[in-house]
Amino acid sequence: MTICIAAVTGNKRVVAVTDKMLTLSAAMVTKYQVAENNKAIPLSKKVLGLFAGDVVQANEILSRAKNKIADTDDVNSAAEKLKEAFCDFRKQVIEDNLLIRFGLTWDIFVKSQSSLDPNLVAKIAEVLGQYRVDVQVIITGVDSTGPHIYAVGDPGTISCMDSIGYVCIGSGSQHAQLSLIEAKYHAGFDGEDSLMSLFEAKKRAEFDPGVGDLTDVLLIDGKVRRFTDEELKLLSDTYSMIQTEKQSIKHKHLSKLSGIVK
Repeated sequence: MTICIAAVTGNKRVVAVTDKMLTLSAAMVTKYQVAENNKAIPLSKKVLGLFAGDVVQANEILSRAKNKIADTDDVNSAAEKLKEAFCDFRKQVIEDNLLIRFGLTWDIFVKSQSSLDPNLVAKIAEVLGQYRVDVQVIITGVDSTGPHIYAVGDPGTISCMDSIGYVCIGSGSQHAQLSLIEAKYHAGFDGEDSLMSLFEAKKRAEFDPGVGDLTDVLLIDGKVRRFTDEELKLLSDTYSMIQTEKQSIKHKHLSKLSGIVK
């Protein structure tokens, strides 16, 4: 229930855009916007993590990873450490919510399946096959080899998105991706064009009911920098003016069709 976008720009920077909608899945799904809460978390001086999904689970995973990532600026290494934290968290949740009922830990279950009741093993395996951690994470940054983007998700898969140049996660990701496809977005976009294209993609994602209208924008170059309120207002105002002018041009040219529509 959110949108997170990270993309490489032509000047070898990374721009990240998120909404402020936070989701809690425990007991019942709850969605709300909080301006002070951030879904883009600096993990080191040059590495940023963005999350979609359950906010409690996501923050636990990122907190575990941050302790391992804080001293590195290598984005690939950071992504691998995030994957480790994701897998460790998944194992713990499975132990706490399922295996403990049978007096088992993850390691005991994996190593002792041959000595356990086959029916029990089959039932547990079936549950494990269906279980998902409701979290997606983007790891992105700029290191000595340039800008990089990785996506990490259940059950601990990691995908490098460098060849595409951007990635979108969350419930609004399809809307945002279509916007970027229409813009023919690629990693060579100039800074201003890149920034507006990504903001437009975020606004398109707001058609999804789980995406909020509050926006957070970060720039990664020599460091991670979050846009100020004044910069966000300028970006939003510029977007609104562009959309108004587009509509004006559209209506101007539509008048040429009045003779063939009766």
